[in-house]
Amino acid sequence: MELPIHLEGLRGGGPQPLLQEHQQRQQQQQQQQQQQQQQQPRVVVLRLQLLDLPPAAAQQQQQQQQQQQQQQQRRKRGVKENSLFLKTAADAAKIGLKVKRQLEAAAAAAAAGASAAALQELLTFVVVGAGPSGVEAAAEIQDYISSSSSSSSYLQQLLQHSKVILIEMGASPLPMYNAKVQMHATDIFKKNGIELKLNSRVVGVGPREVLLQRVIPAAAAAASAAAARGGGAPKQGPSGAAAGKAAAGSSAPAAAAEAEAEAAAKSPAAAAAAAAAAAEVERIPTQFVLWASGVKPTSLAVSLNKQLQQQQQQLQQLQQLLPRPLLQQQQQRLLVSPSLNVIGAADVFAIGDCCCIQPPLLQQHAQQLFNLAAKGDKKETVGTLVEQRKRDKNEKETEKETEKETEKETEKETLK
Repeated sequence: MELPIHLEGLRGGGPQPLLQEHQQRQQQQQQQQQQQQQQQPRVVVLRLQLLDLPPAAAQQQQQQQQQQQQQQQRRKRGVKENSLFLKTAADAAKIGLKVKRQLEAAAAAAAAGASAAALQELLTFVVVGAGPSGVEAAAEIQDYISSSSSSSSYLQQLLQHSKVILIEMGASPLPMYNAKVQMHATDIFKKNGIELKLNSRVVGVGPREVLLQRVIPAAAAAASAAAARGGGAPKQGPSGAAAGKAAAGSSAPAAAAEAEAEAAAKSPAAAAAAAAAAAEVERIPTQFVLWASGVKPTSLAVSLNKQLQQQQQQLQQLQQLLPRPLLQQQQQRLLVSPSLNVIGAADVFAIGDCCCIQPPLLQQHAQQLFNLAAKGDKKETVGTLVEQRKRDKNEKETEKETEKETEKETEKETLK
């Protein structure tokens, strides 16, 4: 009788042959698994620890980086500690009081026989940032100094030591406006004796000094372009290629800086000279620093501006006016009418740096009148125009009558 294959080992030898076969099969399987594992790629992570010290050049580079970081931190602390800011009415009062104290200190120092350098330090007024706030502040300080000196002969003698310096990192003042406005502002500064330092950035502010560093022309042009994109209203003008030309020529000083940068790029010697000039630090002895750079509207104005943008666009669509870039979208300021009404909220008024006035253009205003006339009835529009003319005539007649009555009353009083 034949037994099945799995019972074949029960003949004669018992279960041992079966166990041996089973063990052999397990060994073969283990060997195959080991071979497969050896064939598979392995990922080995090595952690190396450098015990050797870096060379002297690397140590010097690390020390220089640490020194630069420390200097930057000191400069930031110096700006907050040694500068005045123009954000609130209380800040404006502090600025006025500081200017008066500087004039009084200069007068006392002159009476005590101080040197010309000491008087210049007391009478040097530095304004950082040639935006709208900085330009206005510098002009007001210069006007106050000139008016104070004109009323006092003693202060008039000190006027030769006074100096108002306006510092701008970009290539032109008022970078958010067109070239005509920039050139006009530069001419006024020259006439009034305000010194304008362009392509310069403040790298340190101390109790008795301001440190400047010249900016490479390419960086200055980029700063002006960035300020123009993030700031004021672009001039409304032709579209297409003409608009491109107007945008390209919106800043003459910036274009000159770009040309200078291109020339420096072509000539390695010129580029090296520009880098060496940029590395030099200029020191201005002064005890008055007004930081007017980076002035932003309050959070209330920004949030209100975001809520009103949709309403303002809807008003433009209702009036069938062509959409145009709005100033408050770029500066995050409230758009107001010439009467200071916030557009989109008739009962709200805004004044100061939190808003910007954008009067309607003549062409769009005329288009609006035509659209309103086309919507209404012809008889109604003609009737309203006639009534308006009658009202204007009546107002003029009443004004003339009141003028005649006042003249008669004055004649009677003179005769008496």
